[in-house]
Amino acid sequence: MVKTADKTYLRLLLGELGLKEADFPPDRDSQLTLILAEVARNAMYSLFILEPNEDEKLPSTSSLNHFVRNKAEAVLSGAFSSEEIENKINALLKHNDRQKEDMYSPNLYDLGQILYVRPGRIEYAPVRIVENEFLPQPLLISSWPTRVLRQMGMEISLMGLTRSVSSSSITEFKNIESQSLQDYCDPPPLWKIASKKKSDLDRATEILRNLSIKMTFPKWKKEVQDHDIRLFEKEYGRMRWYPSEGHDILAKIKYAFKKFPFEDINNHWAIFKTTREDEDRYDRQPAFWLFISGSNNHRWENGVVCKIPSELARYVVRLFAGRPKIKILDQEREGFSRFSVGGAPPHAGRRLLHSLGATGKVVPGTPLTYEIKSIYRDPVIKLLCSDFLYELEEGS
Repeated sequence: MVKTADKTYLRLLLGELGLKEADFPPDRDSQLTLILAEVARNAMYSLFILEPNEDEKLPSTSSLNHFVRNKAEAVLSGAFSSEEIENKINALLKHNDRQKEDMYSPNLYDLGQILYVRPGRIEYAPVRIVENEFLPQPLLISSWPTRVLRQMGMEISLMGLTRSVSSSSITEFKNIESQSLQDYCDPPPLWKIASKKKSDLDRATEILRNLSIKMTFPKWKKEVQDHDIRLFEKEYGRMRWYPSEGHDILAKIKYAFKKFPFEDINNHWAIFKTTREDEDRYDRQPAFWLFISGSNNHRWENGVVCKIPSELARYVVRLFAGRPKIKILDQEREGFSRFSVGGAPPHAGRRLLHSLGATGKVVPGTPLTYEIKSIYRDPVIKLLCSDFLYELEEGS
């Protein structure tokens, strides 16, 4: 519980941050989220507008983290513990050390309010609005503090990390960019094209036709001889891989055994993930590869390998291994509904959910569960099925 004196202080602090009484959430965790989000936005404003780097280099993620942690400790140490502050900052700034229960909670990077442009560097998000037929008000996307945006004349409402803006105040800003919800979610370019096809076979064909790097398996094996190799097993919540055995996995499992789900196609498939441990930590990004066997001989040496853009890997898995299920869990409660998903949403799906105030809950042994305002549940589930390859469980 937050003590009465702490509540008074937090309200004064919110006022200093340019927030109103109506913005003040009732629960302790949401209060901390709101305050730290504004601290992070003030940090972005300081790094890019008030005190820009004289050598014109983009600020680093460490500069942002340092600013937010120092400021948070200074203004919140009396009302919240150091552990509470640290855990919430890690969640909001998508730090590798964030708690397991925060892995699917909203953060400023996934929402596009801070842009991660290259290893270790950040860029501010230009002010823009996002519109869709089921949004009561356009969403406002910006790195800048709510205080600054309100001083510019924008009528802003807050919902978690998401901010919306009244249509009447937008008319005063003629040059503000407008995006559709799909463009804002930013699905992989190739999937954006393929998703418009009528069948999963047509979608898969469109993707395979446009993968740029293709080679025989022996050539690929030689090219990745200095890499660690993982073989895809299944999607259960996240993408899961067979235990790491390096190149030995190719001798232990000698052929691709997963069948394509399309009629009259006898080829088999597999997905590999490769990494190089000797690379700089910022460059140590995994590469994903799709293996396609011959139609009659499914051994590795008789197939071809295509490189998959990392952001496309989960879509490819779902086209070939099957769509994870969505299950509606209970009736509406206090204006909110819950549903579970058999596989974690890809980046664009997380942005969709988080922009509408959905929160993901992780409980060991149970599917990832989202809670969302009931007015958004049905249109969001429809988009998850059409754009992100989910399937609504029968009876839900």
